[in-house]
Amino acid sequence: MLKLLALLISLPIVAASASECDAYLEIEQQYECGKSGYPIRFGHKYCEKFIDKRENFSHEGQVWLAQVRECLIAEANSLSAIDCRELKKLAFESHGECYERTGFCELSKKDRKELYKMIVPQFWRVRLIIDGVNLLKRCRD
Repeated sequence: MLKLLALLISLPIVAASASECDAYLEIEQQYECGKSGYPIRFGHKYCEKFIDKRENFSHEGQVWLAQVRECLIAEANSLSAIDCRELKKLAFESHGECYERTGFCELSKKDRKELYKMIVPQFWRVRLIIDGVNLLKRCRD
């Protein structure tokens, strides 16, 4: 009974729509970075990808996706950057903290594998490789 109650309580968290990702479009309006800038090319793109692919995750993974999305959007909205370059730098710096704070280290191997499949295409960026390695190190500590 308690498990059912916990599941019902968490369902609204898991149910998500792409409109949540519109926060990145608002950030884009503020900074005008263009379609290759962080708000559109990374923030909005992966926000929608996390929603579109959530069925590939366990219930716990779906809850994590919702929580990390909320954290990343909140962090992006709180940034005070002077330009698009600084916005991108500051936003990427917040990713590891959001992942860790929302329980990335506790995700199952299956959920981590699904996440890697989504984000690995972006891992050609040196900064993301370094951040990913640092996050995995913190998970082992």
